[in-house]
Amino acid sequence: MASYFFGQQQTPLADPEPEPHPGDEIYVKAVIGQDSGQRTQPTVYLYVDTNYPPQFVPDLSYRYFFDITEIVQASTSYSASNISVETAYNPVSSATISDVLVYDQSRNIYYVEVKYDQPLPFCITTPIISPYAPYQFALVFKSPVWEEIWDSSNDYSRIGISTGNGAEDAVKTYRIPVYKNKVLIYGSEPGKVFDPSDEPPKIYFHKPYPNTTLSGNIYLEGSAFDDKGIESFIFYVHNPETMEILYVSTITHFVQANTTHTFSAFWDSTNYPNGVYFVRMLAKDTNDQTAVAFAWINIDHESGSQDYSAPNVKIIFPENNSTIVSNFEVRANITDYTSVAYAELYINNIFISSKTTTPYSWMIDISNFIVGSTVTIKVVGFNILGLSSYDEVKVFISSINYQQDNFLQIEFVSPTDGSVVSGEVDVYLNIISSFSISKVEFYIDGILKFIDNSSPYIYKWNTFEVDNGSHTITVFVYDYYGNISSK
Repeated sequence: MASYFFGQQQTPLADPEPEPHPGDEIYVKAVIGQDSGQRTQPTVYLYVDTNYPPQFVPDLSYRYFFDITEIVQASTSYSASNISVETAYNPVSSATISDVLVYDQSRNIYYVEVKYDQPLPFCITTPIISPYAPYQFALVFKSPVWEEIWDSSNDYSRIGISTGNGAEDAVKTYRIPVYKNKVLIYGSEPGKVFDPSDEPPKIYFHKPYPNTTLSGNIYLEGSAFDDKGIESFIFYVHNPETMEILYVSTITHFVQANTTHTFSAFWDSTNYPNGVYFVRMLAKDTNDQTAVAFAWINIDHESGSQDYSAPNVKIIFPENNSTIVSNFEVRANITDYTSVAYAELYINNIFISSKTTTPYSWMIDISNFIVGSTVTIKVVGFNILGLSSYDEVKVFISSINYQQDNFLQIEFVSPTDGSVVSGEVDVYLNIISSFSISKVEFYIDGILKFIDNSSPYIYKWNTFEVDNGSHTITVFVYDYYGNISSK
């Protein structure tokens, strides 16, 4: 990318960092106008807020899912043929709505689809562009005799949408999924089980940056989070016009509930022509609900960037120019654009050992050094591309104890002292220690309940197992030198 930014004396400056992913650029908001025993009338606003790059997007559609179990199981059984679709407001001439379509007949789940052949965002009048395309329709239950048995409370796409009168009352929802050329690009279809409290997962698009020009082996990275757990994460590369899948990589990896996990893959663009490509990431939770994120990128084999940086390495203990009086631990923090492959420890330029997983820490026996000497400690971090960098500190070996051998502080983050709790409660600790922690024991009223061997130190306490009243939580923290502290 050429530099067009100039400083003093018109000297070209370095290119600025690319903009990070902006979040959802295509999404929906909705509001319910009427909701009765015979009809539900939503207004759906399809937002197209594409800025990376700014563009009109054709071939979009969205689906509104609903459940007709209540009319199937009524005293007089009805079917989807008793549901009609009526359009109340549609300012976009090219927009069309389908009849009632089957999604899962065994569960009585159906949907209607609103399609936009015209590229969006749509022009109200040139050059005025609306930030959204509205469509108001009604699902109407019709029967030979007057009956009010329609109930929208079990409709997947109805969950979380409030009643109101216009765009100002509409709320963003992930339960009205959006498609481009029939490919899901936003939101989620119904899961395996109807659970209004079960939120679809959340997804975060990290790399590559949108609208950047790249070449060669393209690093893809995203992360996901869910209240019940993530089961898989899929990377796609599409033709942006036809949405043909050009590349797919599926990672099946269970991520426990309320935990964010980062996934990565590489797409070799070498054999693909220069042009624009659509990178899509999809996370799926344990209930088969999805979250989707995407970005457009450019491939140019002549000018595209492959500027992968080396890892960032920082020795966090011991500090540079500190005095060491006893056995100690070397601890390093290593982060990378791609992924850290391994770390190596050197003392006085002699290789000691390597580690492939966190924490990047090593126990050092002070008896290996001469009292009064200065020791150089170096940690080298390598990423999966083979690039490396290092951090280095010098320490003084002394026989005089200038400081405490170990510092350990325990803080209860939750629950706090004297708080009132119920249900399942996270007992969460913040621990600051000179040395690595080997384990943490959690006691309730003096009874050992749980042992945690890795950070973060959390015990999920089911308070239904104890009587109402005051209870005492005690923790014992052990480090790798055998030091024990409690609180």
